[in-house]
Amino acid sequence: MSSKLWEVHNNVKEVNKLNEPTSISLDKMSADDVVLFGSSVSIPMQIMTLDSVTPSVRAEVTDLKCGDEIEVELVPQKGFKCTISYKSE
Repeated sequence: MSSKLWEVHNNVKEVNKLNEPTSISLDKMSADDVVLFGSSVSIPMQIMTLDSVTPSVRAEVTDLKCGDEIEVELVPQKGFKCTISYKSE
């Protein structure tokens, strides 16, 4: 999953403090076009929700500033579930 296509709606410093499984929602930042029966159709913005994951921030959060890109590993835990949904217009 490309970090430039998805935006995490959580505060990184708060996420870094989590040591219990949580739910995280990722919103895709651009719509996709698909070809159906020879016609291009734009599908709505996608939302991926991950339930029962423990995030592991791969950066020193004290040094972060607005706009920095970081790597966050989402480690599945017992009861893990991934849900894909789409924003209605």
